Amino acid sequence: KLKSRIHIQTEIYVPEIKGKPIKNIGKVAIIIPTKNKIELLFQTITSFYDNCDSNYFDIFIADTGSDVDNLVKIKEFISKFNNIKLVEYDYYNFGRINNDVVKNHLDETYEFILFSNNDIKVMNDIIYGMLKTMKSDKKIGTVGCRLHYGDNTVQHDGIVLYLKSNRILISHKNLRHYHNHSIDETVTVGNTGGLMMIKRTLFNSIGGFNESYQSCLEDVELNLTLLTKGLKNITCGNLVAYHYESQTRNDDENDVEKSKNDYKDRLIVFISNNLNKLK
Repeated sequence: KLKSRIHIQTEIYVPEIKGKPIKNIGKVAIIIPTKNKIELLFQTITSFYDNCDSNYFDIFIADTGSDVDNLVKIKEFISKFNNIKLVEYDYYNFGRINNDVVKNHLDETYEFILFSNNDIKVMNDIIYGMLKTMKSDKKIGTVGCRLHYGDNTVQHDGIVLYLKSNRILISHKNLRHYHNHSIDETVTVGNTGGLMMIKRTLFNSIGGFNESYQSCLEDVELNLTLLTKGLKNITCGNLVAYHYESQTRNDDENDVEKSKNDYKDRLIVFISNNLNKLK
């Protein structure tokens, strides 16, 4: 009798990113919304410093209601760094919070924004790699990375849209594969807001994220909006991070219903209204 076996790949391909100083470039503002989950947050922050040149970035933590004890621990942790700022909110809406940080806490010093979840672990110099890609082509909208789940399968290798039974479905390229993934730059539909770079002026020019979304998919609409402007979105398969999504999702018992409404009442409406621009 055959026994089923679960294959766990022990390593993922993480190329070394070697770079030269980039001339005439502004800083990157890394925005990280968070609520509790401080171990994951600290891992995210540490991974940026371990793998990227901190001269290129500052970090803005958008706390959305951590417990008092955890908030104290966050403040103690970030006091070790001279380029992390904490912004406190009493609500959570991904689009609204990120928009507020960009509008009210970033000045012209910051040429680029890197949206990051609090459950990311950067594995190589994604900051340099993203900046290099951004500087290579003025027609680039967003730049993203190859993301892996904790079991090393692919979580994100670029957003994909496809038709099934006359329905538009959204997924991630190479989702849950161990070996099928990109190792170079690929033009894709877009990149997940879990780890995505965009120029600050471009983000502002399109009005930022659509704040009407309640759970998710505002990042998909943003990427599609850029396509309607004649820009292209790039996923860099040589830039790698872990995304421990399963450990942070579903805190809201109404999340599934909100996600369905975001898809049906917002994203599909946007796509239907812009089909002629997305061809």
